[in-house]
Amino acid sequence: MIEGGRTVQNYRMLIDVSVRSTTEDDRAQVLRTVRESFSGEVGDGREEVEIVEAVWSLNAPIAAGDLVAVAGGEIVGHVLASLGKLDELAVPGIAPLAVRPDCQGQGIGTALMTELLRQLNQRGFPLVVVLGDPGYYGRFGFQPSGPLGIHYLPIGADSPHFQVLQLGDHHEACTGNYVYSWEAPVE
Repeated sequence: MIEGGRTVQNYRMLIDVSVRSTTEDDRAQVLRTVRESFSGEVGDGREEVEIVEAVWSLNAPIAAGDLVAVAGGEIVGHVLASLGKLDELAVPGIAPLAVRPDCQGQGIGTALMTELLRQLNQRGFPLVVVLGDPGYYGRFGFQPSGPLGIHYLPIGADSPHFQVLQLGDHHEACTGNYVYSWEAPVE
């Protein structure tokens, strides 16, 4: 469906959710959603908010990947993918995926990831990377990157938390060390 020039995907879950591209007007709500999503026993969400702000400030190439989930007129989720480098190859890296705590467990993260991965595949990227819970991201087909020769050195070359998803029919041999966009922007 097209709304105001933007493509909007509607998802039926426990609540009605639309997934669409993030706009400038969404940014304050996105940052609040990200902070709330990552605040709790282990942190205050500041690091994830800083990642989003850093990517936005770079005006880094966004790989089809600045999406929000909207329910009842409010932003309840957000996912961001920006182009990092796998050696010299531009590869999208997802960071972060956030769902407001009161809306978690209702399929919103799945809707955001499904749409993001669809868009990345459609754009012809051979793969996408993510740093996160293997149990969660494994549902989408992500697998540990180490055995494929892809490493994110800040967490160790063979961490099961750094994962890769090979997209569609784009199976070129990609190996090397990955650097996220905010760590060393793609030029």
